[in-house]
Amino acid sequence: MSMQNSLFSGCIQKRNLAFDYVKAFAIWLVVYGHCQQHLLMQNRLDNVVYQFIYTFHMPLFMIISGYFSESSLKLDVLKFILKKFRTLIVPVVTYSLFLTLFYALYGSHGFVSIGDTFLLFVGRCYAQLWFLKALFICNLLLYICKFSGFRSSILCVTILISQFIVDFHMSVMYPIFIIGFYLRKYNIVNELCQNTKMIYGGILVFLILSIPWCLIRDFMDYGGAIFLYKELLNIYRIVMGFSISFSLLLLVSKWFQEINANSCLFGRMISYIGACTLEIYILQSFILEVLLARFIKMPADFSLLTSSLIFVPISFLLIFICIAVGKMIDSNQWLSFLCFGKKL
Repeated sequence: MSMQNSLFSGCIQKRNLAFDYVKAFAIWLVVYGHCQQHLLMQNRLDNVVYQFIYTFHMPLFMIISGYFSESSLKLDVLKFILKKFRTLIVPVVTYSLFLTLFYALYGSHGFVSIGDTFLLFVGRCYAQLWFLKALFICNLLLYICKFSGFRSSILCVTILISQFIVDFHMSVMYPIFIIGFYLRKYNIVNELCQNTKMIYGGILVFLILSIPWCLIRDFMDYGGAIFLYKELLNIYRIVMGFSISFSLLLLVSKWFQEINANSCLFGRMISYIGACTLEIYILQSFILEVLLARFIKMPADFSLLTSSLIFVPISFLLIFICIAVGKMIDSNQWLSFLCFGKKL
């Protein structure tokens, strides 16, 4: 077996490879969407490509996270909290500290007082890597449901609580996380993956709902809307995100049952990317959103074709750079713990 084959196969054994394929697609959407957001001099609300990606790329990650959340629920409460804190919050704190020091050394304002630096650090802990904090809260709410034996009344209470958490998109992320949990609990993906009507019906629903969302700016920009209107839009986003996420899971699972998608090097490479999504998500936040965004600013009047020709190869290159940097960080146990929350 060649070195490349052993590299890509060694990290994906005993994994659900169909889900790794979906995660690889989702993390590419994240990186490509961030290229559109940070490297193009255009308001994100005017960027149709970004708005289209925004409709489902993080719900897709959240439904997969909910799908694989059951194993952690077997831990007692202290071990559960410590594990989730290590894997989800420690990387946020480390990245925020690194970013604070980076801007102190290379930012336009240089060093500020210790008190102001600490406040900047706290602010970045709150603002950076929002998905990891959303996932941490989702897991805590799900663990509360576990104590009640997953009684429907307690489940509804946790969903209601999520609607009042104003940050980290919790009003959308937690319901989708719960849906992912029940997809695994009742083996729904394996049961329905051969149902082509379900697959293409979900894709059709998504396309119908996403067109007005992407094209009508006021429809998406609801920062000052009243609570009821926000809730209606949240339901709209949940249906939109779930319909395409569920359809993609069914489609890829159906595909894996029909062919040996992991028999070639390309298949193993895609699975490997899907297994490294945490590292890619964290590292692209700095490499793309901080470094590249300081030097690259594309004109806002670029056509869709032109921006795609530029950002598609950039996004793939960034993914492989993140994987390479992640491998170097993983070679040190302490760095791996601090940056990616892995066990010491």
